[in-house]
Amino acid sequence: MAGSTRSRLRYVHDEAAGEVVKIFYPDKKDTAMVFRRTDGCAVLEGSVTKMNVRTRVSGQGDIQHLEGRVKYDCTADGTHVSGEVTFSHCH
Repeated sequence: MAGSTRSRLRYVHDEAAGEVVKIFYPDKKDTAMVFRRTDGCAVLEGSVTKMNVRTRVSGQGDIQHLEGRVKYDCTADGTHVSGEVTFSHCH
C-alpha cells in the first residue's frame, strides 16, 4: 500500500478486543476489511507512543503527536494481507 491513495490502514488497540487492523477503501464509502488476532492473523502487533511534540490548533488547543508501528499478516474471507507500517508526527 506504499504511496497508495486508494486505501487507508487504521490500527486500534482495544482493551477488550485486543489489536485490530482496519483497511479502508475510499472509493467504497464506509467499507473496511477488519482483522483481529482471533480472525486468522499469524502476526498482529503494534505500538503507539506519545512524542514530545505538540501542535497548537486554533479552537482545539494543543494536539499531541504520536509515533509507532504496526505489523500484520492476516487472512479473512479468502483475502490475505500483510505488511509493516511505521509512522511519526501523526495526530
